[in-house]
Amino acid sequence: MLLLDVIEHTVNPGMALASLFGVMEPGGILILTAPNPRWSRSRIHALLYGTPACFTQSDLDLNGHVFTSWPHVLERMLCDAGFEIVEFVTLDGRTSWPRGPVT
Repeated sequence: MLLLDVIEHTVNPGMALASLFGVMEPGGILILTAPNPRWSRSRIHALLYGTPACFTQSDLDLNGHVFTSWPHVLERMLCDAGFEIVEFVTLDGRTSWPRGPVT
């Protein structure tokens, strides 16, 4: 089952994951992607504006991003729903200071 950049749009992601687990066949695999609030650009945005990139008021209004998909919270929700995490991959990387003036 594919859940590609969907979980951040759910009002109750824990219930959504439990429902998915309930309808999956035994041995089924869930591939889930989500915006990463720990991404370096997102962390810098949070430092400058107080909110991680992709989870601003504008993202809520325009894109319906209602759930900030912190990896440790998402991992807990997946486990609570019954999923076993086989592999976790992230685009986390070293945060470098932005070039140019920061105001």
